[in-house]
Amino acid sequence: MSGAPRLRVVTYNIHGGRPARGRVDLQATAAALSALQADLVALQEVHRFLLPPGVFQDQPRLLGKLLGLEARFGRCFGHGPCGYGNALLLRVPLLRLECLPLPGRGEPRALLEAEVDWHGSPVRFLNSHFSLEAESRKLQARRVAERVGTGSLPLILAGDLNAAPDSDEVRLLEAAGLRHAVPTELLSAPACEPRWRIDYLMVSRHFHVERGFVPATEASDHLPLAADILLSGARAKRF
Repeated sequence: MSGAPRLRVVTYNIHGGRPARGRVDLQATAAALSALQADLVALQEVHRFLLPPGVFQDQPRLLGKLLGLEARFGRCFGHGPCGYGNALLLRVPLLRLECLPLPGRGEPRALLEAEVDWHGSPVRFLNSHFSLEAESRKLQARRVAERVGTGSLPLILAGDLNAAPDSDEVRLLEAAGLRHAVPTELLSAPACEPRWRIDYLMVSRHFHVERGFVPATEASDHLPLAADILLSGARAKRF
């Protein structure tokens, strides 16, 4: 573990590949992500769907191909090959993947959980998108907090939680032992004129945070969050 270099992680609600202004443009999504050169990427509002005249667009696969990263999709709802949910883009080996349904009313939500190999050290990487409905969000945060406590491995939680930093939902996750990798005063939505912080990168005690930041881009209606982190005791690799 002591030799592991820094890890760059990103979370991004991509709005189905739709920029803050204009129509779906997955090339713009890919360009925004390419500029960040992340090792682990958590995406929300990802689509796999049919376009007229019957063309199938698999957004996770297309983004993976454009960026040269392994892509994995976790469907919240859908039918047949089509679906809507969360995705992971990975520059590191994948060891395990689960997509777990979350409680709540209305639009189904899920937790996409991976275990990856970071230079010989297993790391858990969780990605979710919480409900717009307050009581459902609390149930979802409680379930994710329980999941956080099920193991002792280094853990990263990423996602659009639709909740403010001082909300009950975020406090439940902090109480589970997670801390913020990106300062909570940095705002993430809407992309054109940010007024709210509802997107998060949180890490377990195993990590030292070197830097957390919010890049400017209008490739979605949200801004991405990015952080450079180190496993505790590791020395940064020189670039």
